[in-house]
Amino acid sequence: MTTPVEAEATVAELTAKRDALVAHIHELEQKRQDIAFKAHTGNKAERTKLDHINKKALTQSYELTSLDAAIAEATTRLADARREEVRAADHAQAQQLRAVVERFVQHGHALDKALQELARQGQALRECLNEIHTLGSPFPGQTPKKIWKIFAFSRLTVPGKRGAYHYGSNDAKSNGTEQPPYCRAPLIRTAVNFMNGLAG
Repeated sequence: MTTPVEAEATVAELTAKRDALVAHIHELEQKRQDIAFKAHTGNKAERTKLDHINKKALTQSYELTSLDAAIAEATTRLADARREEVRAADHAQAQQLRAVVERFVQHGHALDKALQELARQGQALRECLNEIHTLGSPFPGQTPKKIWKIFAFSRLTVPGKRGAYHYGSNDAKSNGTEQPPYCRAPLIRTAVNFMNGLAG
């Protein structure tokens, strides 16, 4: 398929040929006018020149007609090339848009799964809290230290900036590190404080 640039070059080339031909035709017309009187009043040399000019002018007239047809066709092909270029650009944009929409759908599915998992974890937390209350603990309020015996087998390590928090032994300590951001979240902070209370 011809590109718009190539089609434009063809139109320009044919138009330049037509302009040159028209200029030559006008030149021949001027020469014919100069010798027409002598050629038609018995001057044989001028008659010969006139016959030559007439033949050449006739040929160039046909050439001009054919050039006009060629330029018309070239202009049509240029329009076709431009439409094809626009269609190709639209197609490429549609492909890019489709890829983005596919990613959007994938993220939507992932978000659905994440929300489902969030709901499951929330339900699990509720069940754990019910069990804690059933076992006699007012968590997340004040918790009797005797409940610590239930957690004596477990160890919870929370990374810090310069060390780690260790919960799960009677001598748990923070090593002087600052709590990471997620330990400052309300639910996590409450759980950490609860564990600290058990270890105290």
